[in-house]
Amino acid sequence: MEERVSEASVIRARRVALFVDGDNLSPTLAGPILNAAGRLGRVDLRRVYAAEAGFRAWEDAAGYRPIQVGGAKNGTDLLLCIEAVEIACKGGFDAFALASDDRDFSHLAHWLRERGLPVLGLGSRKSSALWRAACTEFSVLEVPAASCGPEVLNASSGKAAPLSEIDSKIRNVIRDAGEGGSIGIGRLGQQMGTVHKVTLERLRASNWRGYLRTKPSLYELDPKAVTARVR
Repeated sequence: MEERVSEASVIRARRVALFVDGDNLSPTLAGPILNAAGRLGRVDLRRVYAAEAGFRAWEDAAGYRPIQVGGAKNGTDLLLCIEAVEIACKGGFDAFALASDDRDFSHLAHWLRERGLPVLGLGSRKSSALWRAACTEFSVLEVPAASCGPEVLNASSGKAAPLSEIDSKIRNVIRDAGEGGSIGIGRLGQQMGTVHKVTLERLRASNWRGYLRTKPSLYELDPKAVTARVR
């Protein structure tokens, strides 16, 4: 008699490799990312890559192996891609999940798909069409809503939590700039330093963009450019 194998059993047997761009997505999304990847199969590899500021934010995220990246510009993206390719070449995984809003990972998604490996892309609603189309399928992660006042939603408890002193000052600078709710990232850094005496050393970040990227529930950033703005 032919034995029937249920679809649920097949899914559970699939091994999934999950790679997270921790410089680009907030750890408040740790749960939604795992849940989405888990729909593909058993998520046996769960790595999150980030430079110093992002690493500190992600290092206590349950269920993840955090990997701190140092040194070179774009080091997080490069190491994530190198190790994803290495894992794919070794074999043993049936599907990949890539979590980021960075369109540069489109190249990695295409490379994996060309080798017969399905790719689940995970990102926020601001993810570009180019990045979404590069994946086999794409799921939008629900970013915890930020209020207009001095509180943001805490994803773990579902309750409002106060903004940090630094983020309150940043939001005040953006509001007071009088530029339609946005400000150039370079100008923001100048204002924070001269008016509020907040330095990158205090933030333990290499640049202001790096700090802002760790909090996508609070800030929306233009693509990298001299004139890039934050909202």
